[in-house]
Amino acid sequence: MQNLDEKAWKPIPMTALFQKFVRGKVSSASDELKCSNGIPYVGATDRNNGVLDYLEADRARIQPGNCITFIRDGQGSVGSSIYRATPCIATVNTSSGYASWLNQNTGLFVSTSSNQVRGKYGFGYKRKEKRLLAERIMLPITHSGEPDYEYMAEYTRQKREAMLEKYRAYVEERIAQLGGLVEIPALGEKEWIAFHLEKIGTVTSGRDIYAAERIEGDMPYITSGGTNNGVGYFVGNSNETLDSGYIALNRNGAVGKAFYHSSKSLMGNDCRKVHLKNADNNLFVGQFVALCISMQSECFSYSRKLGTARAKRMQIMLPVTDSGEPDYEYMEQYAKNMMLRKYQQYLAFLAQSV
Repeated sequence: MQNLDEKAWKPIPMTALFQKFVRGKVSSASDELKCSNGIPYVGATDRNNGVLDYLEADRARIQPGNCITFIRDGQGSVGSSIYRATPCIATVNTSSGYASWLNQNTGLFVSTSSNQVRGKYGFGYKRKEKRLLAERIMLPITHSGEPDYEYMAEYTRQKREAMLEKYRAYVEERIAQLGGLVEIPALGEKEWIAFHLEKIGTVTSGRDIYAAERIEGDMPYITSGGTNNGVGYFVGNSNETLDSGYIALNRNGAVGKAFYHSSKSLMGNDCRKVHLKNADNNLFVGQFVALCISMQSECFSYSRKLGTARAKRMQIMLPVTDSGEPDYEYMEQYAKNMMLRKYQQYLAFLAQSV
C-alpha cells in the first residue's frame, strides 16, 4: 500500500467527520462508587487511554463506546484525543465524537491525526465546544477528495500487526532467557526477618544537577519522583554519581519509595543510593528488595525525610534462609516466576489480538 507521504491529504472539518458530539456528565466521582470490575471512568488525562478509575454501572451516565474522546480541559492533557472502543462514564472535561465510519482502526488513525493540534491548547486556552467544532483534521483522501477510511483502516491494521509480531518475538526471547517456572514456597510460607539497610547494603548520597546546569541529553537523571522509575529528566551532564545496578531510595518527594536501576544513570541528592553487598547488579533481587524498601514509605513524609543516617538504620523485612541470612536465591526466582507468568499472559493476549 502507499506510504503516508505518497497519499494526498487535506484538512477535514470536525463537523463533516462526526454525526454528533456527547459531553461527559460527571464532575467528580466519590470513593463509594469505585469498584475494580466496574465501568471505566474517563477524564482529562492522556495516560492509560484516559481511564482514571472504575465505577459502579449507572445507565444514566454511561456513554457508548466506539468513539473518539476529545479532552476539553486538564493540566497538561487539554487538546488530546483518544479512541475508545468500550462504554465508559466520562467527566465534563471531555467530549466524544460519534460517526458511522468509526471502528478501532479508523479511530486510532483519526485520533492520532487529531493529536497534532494539541500544542495550541493549554490550561489558559481550553478546547471548548466552539473551538472543537471549528477544528480541522488533516487526513488522507480518495481521488474524489473524501476521507479515505479504507486506507486509514488498512494502514493501522498493518502497523498493529507489525507491532504485535515485534512484541511476540521479544516476549518469546525473554521467556527463553528466564527459563521455566520453578516451584518455590509462597511468600507466606517463608520466614521473614527485619534487617537494617546498612547491614545488607552500602548507602551513599546523590548530587544535584540544578535546572540552570542541566544540558539536554539522553542520560537518565534520577530524582525523588514516585513514577517513571524515579527518572525526572534526561541530561547530557556527568558526575561521580554515574552508576548502574543500584537501588535509588527517595529521601524527599515520594519519600521512602525505591526503584532499581539496571542501566547507567545519574542520581540527585534527593535520593540515596543502595548497593546490595551480596547481590549487587542482580536485576531480580534488586527489584524484590526495592519493593520491600518501598513498603516502609508510609513511615516517612515531607516533614520526616529519609537522610543517609536514617536510611542506614531503617529496617526492611526480607525472606531468609535456614541460617537466618537474606535468601537472595529465593528472591531472584520469585521475581523470575512473576515475570514468566506475566509474559505468558502477554502471549495469551497477543493470540487474542490477531
